[in-house]
Amino acid sequence: MRALGVHAASDVLWFAAVEPDGTLIDLGNAYRLDLPKGLDTGQALIIARKDICRVLRAYDIGLVWLLSAEYDKRFKQGYHALVPRITMETVVAFAAAEEDVEFRRVARETVRSRLGYDSGKLQEIAVELVPEKITPNWGPNKRDLAVATVLAALSELQDSQ
Repeated sequence: MRALGVHAASDVLWFAAVEPDGTLIDLGNAYRLDLPKGLDTGQALIIARKDICRVLRAYDIGLVWLLSAEYDKRFKQGYHALVPRITMETVVAFAAAEEDVEFRRVARETVRSRLGYDSGKLQEIAVELVPEKITPNWGPNKRDLAVATVLAALSELQDSQ
């Protein structure tokens, strides 16, 4: 089963997909999805959902893991700062449901654990796992985190078989 890792940063989604054998899939220009601008909120969300559904169908994705925002006691974001990210994450969940694709929201600790790390920044772990930069937009906090997430999803898939 092909898996998709998703990292949301404000109103941008970063995607990485992987084959069952661990090969990263070249998503072409579908590695990034921005919430459409210049539309009313409802229309923008509908377009974003349709775009995500297209990615899921085009790459025959069977599992989506979405990386949750990191919790840090020292850094507190206000509600309004998180709304765009939470909105985009919710659109991913609806798109996966519409396409009957398994969806899971995962914490950074889960990703680290599945990848065999007790601690460390996911950006650094992604660079260890994939030392050659995947351009464009390889880190920090962009496609690198989507790659770490999808590799963790693959690890769980392989263990369950």
